[in-house]
Amino acid sequence: MNRFINIKQRFRIRRRGSKSNKNDQGLALPKIVVEGKQATGEQQQGTLSAPVTPIEPAVRAPEAAEVVRPHMADSGIRKAGSSLVSRGEDGEQSEHHPEAVEVPGSTLLNRTVETEDVHSATAVDESELPADYEQAEEQYQDVEVQDDQTVREPNYLEFGAEDEDDYTAGPARLVATNDGLKPCAALLMTLELSAVIKESVRAQRGYETAERRAARESEVITNFEMACEREISSHQTRLACLEDAAEAYKSIEVMLREETAALEAMLQNSKMERKCIDARLQSQATTLREIQGLTSAFLEEAFVAANLLGPRTEEVEPELPDLDLQEQYQLFRAGERKEQGLDAEDEVTAPLDTTRGHMLAPPLSSEEQARQDLRDALWAADERLNLARAAFNRRSKDRAYEEDEREVQLQRGEQLRDATIEDFDRRWFLRNHELTREVIDAEAGLREAKAAMVEGGIEYSNDEVFSGFADRASDGYGMQFEDFLVKSAPRPKITQWLDALPEKAGTPLEDEFVGDEWETETRSVGIDDSASAVPEDPVHKERIAKWRRLCGLE
Repeated sequence: MNRFINIKQRFRIRRRGSKSNKNDQGLALPKIVVEGKQATGEQQQGTLSAPVTPIEPAVRAPEAAEVVRPHMADSGIRKAGSSLVSRGEDGEQSEHHPEAVEVPGSTLLNRTVETEDVHSATAVDESELPADYEQAEEQYQDVEVQDDQTVREPNYLEFGAEDEDDYTAGPARLVATNDGLKPCAALLMTLELSAVIKESVRAQRGYETAERRAARESEVITNFEMACEREISSHQTRLACLEDAAEAYKSIEVMLREETAALEAMLQNSKMERKCIDARLQSQATTLREIQGLTSAFLEEAFVAANLLGPRTEEVEPELPDLDLQEQYQLFRAGERKEQGLDAEDEVTAPLDTTRGHMLAPPLSSEEQARQDLRDALWAADERLNLARAAFNRRSKDRAYEEDEREVQLQRGEQLRDATIEDFDRRWFLRNHELTREVIDAEAGLREAKAAMVEGGIEYSNDEVFSGFADRASDGYGMQFEDFLVKSAPRPKITQWLDALPEKAGTPLEDEFVGDEWETETRSVGIDDSASAVPEDPVHKERIAKWRRLCGLE
């Protein structure tokens, strides 16, 4: 069989309603007689609907052609019970008959093609082919290229609703499949990958929208800033003209200065708004990068498994040396001299002065150092007491924890710290004595430190004062009895001051208030509770009314 007929074995091209044996260029095309059964009568669904006569067909021109491919007989996709359907040219759901593939938009009738009919075509001698055979063959190949996408589209999927069963249960991988025309590679999707891709697309759309909006807002702010700067410059010019003006223009000068200050504040606010716009856009970009990173992780795994990418390797980044301040300062000054046209070797730059003496506290005198040592000793004594009290208060929990740990070690057969329970009790008996002695010694050390502070004439604040008011020797009021024993106010001075006061100094004393006891339940009210002092008893109500009258409230 010659080469022309071999091309026709791949596909057959027919055109409905054409009786001409010429192509668009008017070339006469050879006739191909097809052996085999001739279809007669009315065809069933998917076949010709008109009577068919014995064929003496001509190979038609390639325009408006229908391509019938035997290997695409099962191109239709329909999954029972699934939400996946195949999509046609117009987006309509369609089922495909295995007998033929109808090219959407074609003017041809569907015709059933048997494979053996194609392969039983009678050969035509190449001497009978026209002189322009090569041009005709290229036109047939153009038809194939133009209709390839039309053949692929029925295999595409359109989701009505997404379900986990629509995707692979395994990882995302590249697999071999067929696009309707030839074998090719496709990516097996997972439900998680689908969600990540959708989120990535949404994030990309959101970022593009935010980017466009940020550009518009930035342009508006730029125009506003230019207007503010123009007005500020104009106001400054007017103020310069009013510097030597008469007193009558002082009110105008004050107004212009207020307006200038307001404009400068508005300009600063606009700059802050620009920073906020940039920050919002940067936040969107960060979110987009994170989501795209998740998508890239899925695709990287699939492509590495398919040997399209090499595995990720941990690249060791070279360590960047720290920049020496003095060295960089010398290089910078040398560059400045070179830009000025001076010889870098003519002048040696002095080292950068990095002294910090002005930032340090001056050295303490011997007296100040002694006072500071007393403060440090008090702080150390107080810290020792806090740690001792914490360990003492924690002794029961520590013992219980060690008991539980000992039981676990017994069950595991591990070596015990104490061979018997008596050894355990004996150790903790001694431990309690040690904790108690540590608290006693720490308290004594703190008292000694406080006494040393008093002897040195240094006032200190007691951290145990919960009211928030520190004790001061000068006011004569100590918050705690311990402080009263250790230190006290200058009582002789206070006594001398009190003795100098006249007996009737101050406001006269009020008459002694006479009250009666209330036999109510309010006596049992707790310090953190409350209750009504108005009983329901009529006798008590009368007593309340009497006291109100005495107080002049009624």
